[in-house]
Amino acid sequence: MTEKDTIKKSSTKTSSDRGRSARRRGADFERKIAASLRESGIDENARRGQQYCGKVEGNADVTTNCGLHIEAKYVARLNLRDAYEQSCHDAKQESEFTGSRKIPVVVHGMARKETLVTLSWEDFMEIYKSYT
Repeated sequence: MTEKDTIKKSSTKTSSDRGRSARRRGADFERKIAASLRESGIDENARRGQQYCGKVEGNADVTTNCGLHIEAKYVARLNLRDAYEQSCHDAKQESEFTGSRKIPVVVHGMARKETLVTLSWEDFMEIYKSYT
């Protein structure tokens, strides 16, 4: 094996390394969303859900007290419909547990692109009406 082959082999990421890196980027994105909610004054108690209380069925990626069930996705290719349906399913479970309705929201981002939010038209109208 030549020195060039050794360097190439040592710099090649395994699927385990890529998975770990993707999970870290996702966790960093969740922390960023929670920090943004706190700093903007929307929810001073927002935090990363898994970090705070461990993953439980129906638990949001970002836990809030402002009536939102937030699924955070930081990927280059996102199946938005699947992500939204996951948020709806989990929001329903969370609502049953807490006794108050949670609005399902998907916050999605990717490197060097602006962060976007997806929610149903009905939920958008409900939120908008409450501020006008």
